[in-house]
Amino acid sequence: MNTKSLTARVTQIQKKQLVEHMRKNRTLACGQFSGPDSSKRTKEKWEEVAADLNAIGGANKSAEQWKRCWIDWKASIKQKFSAIKRFQNQTGNLPSCLGPEPLDSLEEEVVNFILVSDVVDGDAKTVEGGFDIPLVIIIYIPLINFSLNNNLKI
Repeated sequence: MNTKSLTARVTQIQKKQLVEHMRKNRTLACGQFSGPDSSKRTKEKWEEVAADLNAIGGANKSAEQWKRCWIDWKASIKQKFSAIKRFQNQTGNLPSCLGPEPLDSLEEEVVNFILVSDVVDGDAKTVEGGFDIPLVIIIYIPLINFSLNNNLKI
């Protein structure tokens, strides 16, 4: 079967719905299924997403194509976001009209959902480095002794 025959341009409505699906199922959005039947669960979830998105109208894609669409779109948003941040961090006080095209509202949602939450929350599967020793602050206060003849001794 020719997979190109199913593809078409993804509509804004389909993109919004795709973001909603990813927001509801973060493990699917980040590709972090684990366990013995993880590939089966992943495939089932993408089949549900594909059926829902194809029912809207517009692009008609297989589950694998919708998965690739999400991965590619997410990567392009990350690149666009990085280009904007690089431009903002440049010196020279350049006007924003010389910089890259800004993110649209849907792309900002994806950035806030995927990128910012990863920075704040981190990856739940990654073990934190460092020591499990509680921080103890020791304050050294020298004792001052006074003798009877008012001589200060430290």
